[in-house]
Amino acid sequence: MERFLVAVVGFLLISQTSFAREPLTTEEVEAIVTEFQYEGNYKEISSSKSGGFFARCWTYTKVFETIYPGATEPLKVSMTMYIPSRDDLGEDKVPAVIMVPPIGGINLLDKNTAKTLCSYDMAGLIITNDFANIEEQAAKKLLPPEDHQETFYRTAAAIKSVMAFIEDDENLDYSRMGVFGVSLGGILSSFVMATQPDISAGYFVVAGGDIPQILATSRQDEVSRIRRKRMEAEGLETAEEYEAYLRKYITFDPIDMGLTMPPETLNMVISEQDDHVPTSNQEMLHAAFGSPETTYFQDDHVGTVISFLFPGSGRRKVARFFEERFAIQNPRPAAFGWMNELLSVVSF
Repeated sequence: MERFLVAVVGFLLISQTSFAREPLTTEEVEAIVTEFQYEGNYKEISSSKSGGFFARCWTYTKVFETIYPGATEPLKVSMTMYIPSRDDLGEDKVPAVIMVPPIGGINLLDKNTAKTLCSYDMAGLIITNDFANIEEQAAKKLLPPEDHQETFYRTAAAIKSVMAFIEDDENLDYSRMGVFGVSLGGILSSFVMATQPDISAGYFVVAGGDIPQILATSRQDEVSRIRRKRMEAEGLETAEEYEAYLRKYITFDPIDMGLTMPPETLNMVISEQDDHVPTSNQEMLHAAFGSPETTYFQDDHVGTVISFLFPGSGRRKVARFFEERFAIQNPRPAAFGWMNELLSVVSF
């Protein structure tokens, strides 16, 4: 608890000096966490499996539908799961890591990371949807600006649907769940983890905080195209104007959520020459989460991801982190209790 309180003090000090916007009030933080406490659910639409007697790891492709508060229609969730052979598992349960890919969707590095988790007797469950609609908006028509914030709700609903599936599956252990995300996937999954006490560990690669600032300054191709289209449509002339415009529609952020994220439950990778998720925004998220253990790379965004996840050593580091966290009791439910106590006495 002492380490967590130190992180809280650091978060409060940083929130007063480093963010490009006013931090949320204690009541607003509490309301955000409460809003995401609905019961996750899923309806399985389709499922296919590969892997048999000689396969060390079985692969499932599944499609769910889930409903969540405020949704006008069911949300479709696509997932690829890598799990140790059920023949070998019998009635045993293994931990589960929910993975959220970057812009562009599931790729070879995601699949290899899930396979590495599988080799460590864990399941890797990769959500394959683009819930931020980045590629669609870059190539086609812009969605209303409110869609930026709706991304949090869609991603949370998807992760909560997979959590519900984990709870039902005979070989998956709901008491040992983690999240792993790269780039946009890390931004979104870190926010969702901050609202869900049953997720016991998170690993975030080149993820950042202050999304309006990231969207206004990123040089990532699709993000830049959306920025140019939106600025032209709204008559905005500078990145600063665009950032201010986005702040009207994106009203909360992972950097708001440090109170529920004990730093020992987290691990991060930061790129020190990044202009996709700018390095300063990665450092901002790192500080908001109490400065958890971090690996730094003197490389750009894509180079850092490849340097960390392409070699087996990086993927094994991820697996060992989750292995260590899953060997001990999840401390995060208590962190939510500490948050509630602090909210009654601490003002940002």
